[in-house]
Amino acid sequence: MKNYDELLKEVYEKIHENKEEALFKQEDCEIGGDFLGFLENYELLRQIAPADATILELGCYMAPQVFLFEKYPAYIGVDLDPLKRFSTKNTTHYQMSIQNFLKHEFPALEGKKVFGICSAIPDAAAVAMAEEVCDNILILYPGEKTRLKIDGEYRELRNETGIKIEE
Repeated sequence: MKNYDELLKEVYEKIHENKEEALFKQEDCEIGGDFLGFLENYELLRQIAPADATILELGCYMAPQVFLFEKYPAYIGVDLDPLKRFSTKNTTHYQMSIQNFLKHEFPALEGKKVFGICSAIPDAAAVAMAEEVCDNILILYPGEKTRLKIDGEYRELRNETGIKIEE
């Protein structure tokens, strides 16, 4: 697995290639420099989610991490924040609450292989709803136990050697 600095470099290279640096200049932008969010969470998701899955990020903010999922069939980002988001050819963004997305848009994904992620989302009710609705989801929040559900079953996180990852 790549470390944070490697992931930061990978994402910045893609941002530069796509000429999207101007997004950092938006008023109220809270990312940039040496912080683009919790990129390690997305590296973990890349290790877990099958390559043919649609990535569903609930609470994506500006989504610089979208560049880590370019090889997946689709990336769907959901967030209430009105800032413009980073995007690739496989990206669809929704500006709405997680709850509204899960109620009104998520049913259209039925039958598709979808893998969700909630990374550092402080809205406990939204995360609980996502955990209930999504059969495949990775939930991470600082100071809390990481939860992984695959095909509706909770699983322990293990590294590439099969050793349980302590949180």
